[in-house]
Amino acid sequence: MTALEEAMAIGRESGVRVQISHLKAMGRGNRGRAGEILTKIAAARATGLDIAADQYPYAASATTLAAVIPQWAHEGGAASLLQRLQASELRNQLLPEIDSAMVSREGAAGIMISNCRSGQNRHLSGKTIAEIADCWGCNGAEVVIRLLVEEKGEVGAIFFSMAEEDVAAILADPAVMVGSDGHGLNAVDASGEATHPRSYGTFTRVLGRYVREENLLSLEAAVHKMTGLPASRLGLSDRGWCGRVMPPIWSSSIRQRSGTRLIMPTHTAMPPASYISSWPGNR
Repeated sequence: MTALEEAMAIGRESGVRVQISHLKAMGRGNRGRAGEILTKIAAARATGLDIAADQYPYAASATTLAAVIPQWAHEGGAASLLQRLQASELRNQLLPEIDSAMVSREGAAGIMISNCRSGQNRHLSGKTIAEIADCWGCNGAEVVIRLLVEEKGEVGAIFFSMAEEDVAAILADPAVMVGSDGHGLNAVDASGEATHPRSYGTFTRVLGRYVREENLLSLEAAVHKMTGLPASRLGLSDRGWCGRVMPPIWSSSIRQRSGTRLIMPTHTAMPPASYISSWPGNR
């Protein structure tokens, strides 16, 4: 909540528009607070602040494993961080702080390794910190330090630290756009690595789960969140609206796909990389 308030303060004082990217209520201390967050944003908008948000529709986030390392240890950059992680005199200070950070994100069982810099630990992709700790005979904080040191700080992780109810509440807000916060990936090159499904299935998940299965959104509202709403926010007047003049290639694309019904994403958890599938006129 502090970060949200800071962003709004910057917007008010500078006059710039505010965009809250991948809005979420993350961690045990923020469970159930989606409504509070959305109310705060709406109240700010009512005062004249130009503020909006986007979200990916998953209850798990993804970033570097170093996110659970305390901020003071990052000072000076990656090289300084690695030195501190290997300093025996700092170990007793680091371990409890890392453990506390993991607990706030649902604990070691809720943190999954997605990728590592080298091939040395690639077999750990898809395993949680808790599972690795059992295998290595140590605690979760020690796993974090060892992995970051061995991989020179380059370890990706997926954090299962959000409540589905909060994800749905944020997605349902009319002012929230859909955005993947993902990467442009090649499923062949990424084969064998666990990856956050948002890079492949964000938009199909909205259509398959939140429109077709849960009726959280109408199809029209969902499509608007993916097209017209972000296009308007970005000032793209010739994109996102079927009623406006569009280049032939865009309108042709829309006509060709009009016979395909809602698409179900193949990604439901954190499997190896794969593309989504669709079934014309089916399900």
